[in-house]
Order: sequence, then C-alpha cells, then structure tokens
Amino acid sequence: MTDTIQTFDPDVDVTPSILWQYENASKFVALILSQQAWIEENQNKFWTDWFRDVFDVDTANDFGLSVWSRILNINLYVDAPPTTGNGRWGFGQYRSNFNRAGFGRNSQGVIGLTLEQKRIIIKLRMVQLITRPTAYYINEQLDRVFNTDTKKLYAYDTLDMSDIVYVFNYPPESAIEFILRNFDILPRPSTLGVRWIYSYTQAWGFGPYRLNFNNGNFSGAA
Repeated sequence: MTDTIQTFDPDVDVTPSILWQYENASKFVALILSQQAWIEENQNKFWTDWFRDVFDVDTANDFGLSVWSRILNINLYVDAPPTTGNGRWGFGQYRSNFNRAGFGRNSQGVIGLTLEQKRIIIKLRMVQLITRPTAYYINEQLDRVFNTDTKKLYAYDTLDMSDIVYVFNYPPESAIEFILRNFDILPRPSTLGVRWIYSYTQAWGFGPYRLNFNNGNFSGAA
C-alpha cells in the first residue's frame, strides 16, 4: 500500500485556467480564486480523507474496513450461537441459578473484532484472492502482513499434497489466534489443508554453521 500512497495526489488546481489575456480581469480572477479556495477546503480534503480512511487498508477506519469486507465478500464478525441447555449461570428461573458454573447466552449473537483484527482479515483475504498459492508467493505477502524485525510468520509446503504449514517464530497473540481459529483465511492451494504451529525456542543445528551443540533440543514446535 505504501507505493500507492506515494503516487496519490488529490489536489485539483483550477488557477491555470487564468490565461495571460485575462490576468487583469479582476472579477474573473476573483471568481477562479474563490473556486480554488472552495476546492481546497472541500474536494481535496474529501479525497485525502477518503484515501486515508477507506482506500488504504493500512490506515482505514471501521467504516473503510466494512466497505472492503463487502467488496471482498467476508464477514468481520463471528457468529455466536445460543448456549444450549440450562447448564450456565443466569439460565434458571428468574435468571438466578447461581449454583451453575459458568456464563452463557440465551439468544443468537455475534462476537465483534478489534480494528486491527479486521485489518489483518482484510489483508489476508486480499492475499487469498490475488496471490499464487505457492510457498514463495505466500511468504512474500506474509512478510507485508505480519512480519517485523523480531516476529516472523512463514509458510512451507509439505510436498505431499496434504497441507500448507504456517510457522510462527513466537507464540501468536490471542487476537491472532482468534482469527486463525474462526476464519478460513490463510491462503493455500485448492484441495490442500492448512495447519499453523509456533516454534520459538532455539533448536539444535540452527546456530552459525549449524554447529550450536550447546542447545540440546531438536525442535521447539508446539
């Protein structure tokens, strides 16, 4: 999205319409300058705000992300079915069965998402729709969505037509886990499954020259 921001210019300038023949026509010049002032206050600001709040997924607000969700045909919420039975607190007579162990809901509902969760879902949906589902291209896009200097997520192909495996080098935050457990959003080739794991401890053989024998474990996957 950064490349798009650098080339976006919402400014409209009507002053070049004042040709040299009309420079001394004070009323005409005043009319053009007045029109330019209105454009700068209204149109240019509108398009700048629209680009920031809607078009650019990196900065879009709730409204902008809801627009993207309709374009990309994906919900930005999770359905929450009613709690079955009366085994939850608040479901007895007069909602007062305090001897029950936990909470529940007595009607269909939805679980909302944070702004950043919505942003990640929209980005992954874009990747899912436009990226060739090979490990190389998937990793290229994951680098834009997730990765920082210290936190990495990468995909690898098991080469047996079973799964694409996504590996975190850190325990993913609960907000990320919630997305992965409730949305089929990680890109993969058709008919293949998807798994995600995290491996964040040093494993034997991953130091300089693969010779860090002081590490005694072969894998930190979980």
